[in-house]
Amino acid sequence: MADNKLWSRSFSRLWACEGVSVLSAQMLIFALPIVAVSTFQATDAQIGLINTFVGLGLLTFLIVGASLTDLRRQDKLLGALSLARAMICGFAAFAAATDALALWHLLIIGFAISGMTALYDSAFSAVVPQVIHTHYLGKANSWIAALRSAADIGAGSLAGILLSYTGSATLFCLLMVFYAIASIGPFSLRPIFKRKPKLHSSNHHVFSQIMGAREGIRFLLSDPIQRPITLAIAHFNLFTSAIQALYVVFALRYANLSAAEIGVSASIAGVVGLCGVFISDWSIKKIRPVVLLSVTLALPVLSGAGILILPLLDQFASMLVLSASLGLWACAVLVNVAASETLKQQLVPEAILGRVSAAIRLLTWGVDPIGAGIATLAVLYLPIHSVLMISIIGIGASVSWLLTSSQLRQLSPTPTSN
Repeated sequence: MADNKLWSRSFSRLWACEGVSVLSAQMLIFALPIVAVSTFQATDAQIGLINTFVGLGLLTFLIVGASLTDLRRQDKLLGALSLARAMICGFAAFAAATDALALWHLLIIGFAISGMTALYDSAFSAVVPQVIHTHYLGKANSWIAALRSAADIGAGSLAGILLSYTGSATLFCLLMVFYAIASIGPFSLRPIFKRKPKLHSSNHHVFSQIMGAREGIRFLLSDPIQRPITLAIAHFNLFTSAIQALYVVFALRYANLSAAEIGVSASIAGVVGLCGVFISDWSIKKIRPVVLLSVTLALPVLSGAGILILPLLDQFASMLVLSASLGLWACAVLVNVAASETLKQQLVPEAILGRVSAAIRLLTWGVDPIGAGIATLAVLYLPIHSVLMISIIGIGASVSWLLTSSQLRQLSPTPTSN
């Protein structure tokens, strides 16, 4: 049974371990290209291959393993995924310490860790409503979304320091410990899930439904609430990934900012983004979903405009505007994620919540490499300013999916569970 308060022992442990998991995943993704370059003198094409394997891992695990996210004992699944990631990092640490680490190992590590993390996040989303009372879901999802902003602040710096001063073996060893710690929270939920009734469609036919992501996608395509929200976020992410692929180069070459100044701006933006925690719960309870989701998808248009005017500013002003732009973006995304997660947890049946979460991630995260690839090709034929402008307009157009949904427009700030 869900606890009738936010910071119960169950949620506190789960939230803390989720923070460790998010930090570890972002440290690893940040570190893999650096290890490839510093250890194996990897070419640009090989770095691109590592990133490709990371994306393929996410898509493969979500497609093949989506049914697993609705197992009755989701506590065991979450714990097992954390321990499996710990074992992989332990292997990498041993290989690095004995000079046996190879470039192809990094491909497999990126593939497996990103895929397991995607499954973990999908199952985690289905677990939250079972340990938190519905009244506190908005606030809980706000604090969970804040973990990613917090990890953005420290993951790159921590990984960079470890690689610079201690080497890759130490980094992988620390990640092994982190993932082992992350398993404690899910395993501590054993009393809750031991009492959970069996769900026929998810527990008895896991292997016959190994392509369970299809069920989640079918639900999304037929559901009048989740369909427009998912399409809007996928649309938003497509153009967001295009901007993310180009804004660093734009700031370096046209705004004359250094890599360090861009890094400082990103860290400041992460702190600003955390402010979304303090407004998201109130917003979810007081503002109609169509308005809240539309505003939070539209606000990054202002952020994109701020990035576009960087070449017109002096160096200090450019840093301030970049920090404010990225911070507003992070804050808007945090509130949007908290609101959309809360709606999903309130309206999607528990029996398929994990599979629906996996399908949503498949559709909304799967467009990221597409957007980045299109942007990379576009700058071969268009000025980078034009590509950024088109991407900004594309972000603004994402709200059309929400505004044209009559069912979503009628939804109240506190919908009841179905």
